Amino acid sequence: PPPAAGQPDASSTSGQTAILSDMKAELAQIAQAYEAASRYPSFSQPVFSKEALEQFMPETPSAVSLPFPREDGRPGVRISLSLDRYQYFPADTLLWKLDLQDPEGRKSWQARLSVRALSGAVLIPEQAVADVVQGVLSLPEPQPGVTEYQLQVRIESEGERYFISAPFRLNPAVARINGLSWAHQDGPWLNMALSTDVFLPGYYFLSANLYNAMNGEPVVHLEAEQRLAAGSTTMTLKAHGSALRARGDAGPYVLKDIRLIRGAEEGEPEDLAGQPPGAPVPVPGFALDTWDDTPWEDPEAAERTEFLKKLAGFSQEP
Repeated sequence: PPPAAGQPDASSTSGQTAILSDMKAELAQIAQAYEAASRYPSFSQPVFSKEALEQFMPETPSAVSLPFPREDGRPGVRISLSLDRYQYFPADTLLWKLDLQDPEGRKSWQARLSVRALSGAVLIPEQAVADVVQGVLSLPEPQPGVTEYQLQVRIESEGERYFISAPFRLNPAVARINGLSWAHQDGPWLNMALSTDVFLPGYYFLSANLYNAMNGEPVVHLEAEQRLAAGSTTMTLKAHGSALRARGDAGPYVLKDIRLIRGAEEGEPEDLAGQPPGAPVPVPGFALDTWDDTPWEDPEAAERTEFLKKLAGFSQEP
């Protein structure tokens, strides 16, 4: 029978209780994760696994895979196009690879490549390639004010034609990181100063991952930001000793996955990339027992953690 007037519907009350219980559990997980992360500086986070490293990686290389069904019912073709990077600079070499999957096993393929801006303007005119599996292109200066491009590929085999393209960015470097200027201990910090040439002044964001140089395991994700004037300078990444001890890793290290971005100023259309070094940057290690064991404390993060815990513990009474 329906509930009496003024009495709550039992099924409705049960549903509300279940929703509140789910919200409480989710908030508890958020509070736990935030508390764990706030034990370390936001700009010096230990990386406990290669899976966790994924969130700290720069843009992944460009890759596209497309099916091409046949109208006559025969099995279709799948074509994949991949580039070795997403961000390029003038005079860089772009490595491309094609994967041609044809159930009929055809051996005769021809391909022609070109590079165009999204507007259609041609940067590299169409050209035939001798090897349809992989090849390289030397990239010229981009068109003024244009950073977004596509590698376009036209493929033909036994009268059938296909088209595929992969996007990438190309811009003159607004800054260049040359390598490590110095690295030393300072209390609980491992400071790493990177030599940087700045061609366009502005506000810059630097990120990198610190790896063990011997076994390649990720150790700490690092970030820094500051306003830079034009000329030669340094940007310093700071790894906190608590993060290094949490990973139990005394080095030696290498910096990889380095990304330098200049934030767009007022009236500018987009952020622009600086050029990272062409190879991993070696960093010396220090015995873990030589670090100042002062724990990292962030009063604001502690307040936010307590706030999240209170939310997670709210009463379920309506």
